[in-house]
Amino acid sequence: MQQFNEHVGLEAQARFRSSTQEPSLPSTVHWRLNCATTGALLQDWTALTPIQQSDGFNLTDVYVDITIPGSLNVIQSESNSRELKTILVVSNKDLDSEMSEEFSYYVRNIIGR
Repeated sequence: MQQFNEHVGLEAQARFRSSTQEPSLPSTVHWRLNCATTGALLQDWTALTPIQQSDGFNLTDVYVDITIPGSLNVIQSESNSRELKTILVVSNKDLDSEMSEEFSYYVRNIIGR
């Protein structure tokens, strides 16, 4: 699992595929960020617009870019040497076709930050 110093900004990308691995365009995409170590909600649900790519005839890729500013990658409890952060990405949120995926990483406590 990746580990980053606190206050480091990150970029993540989520791709959307059907069960047959074909590009799939969701109705909605949302993400949020939690600190799994402390239980703190760092960023509430945030909507994103999927980016579509095609070869002129067929859909070839669907994805979103998620930018996590360094201000969200802070240590919640100074007694922790590192904390586990979790990005939850949900497509078709609150619909019968909802799908979700979690991505996790550690943030290191840097003394003096």
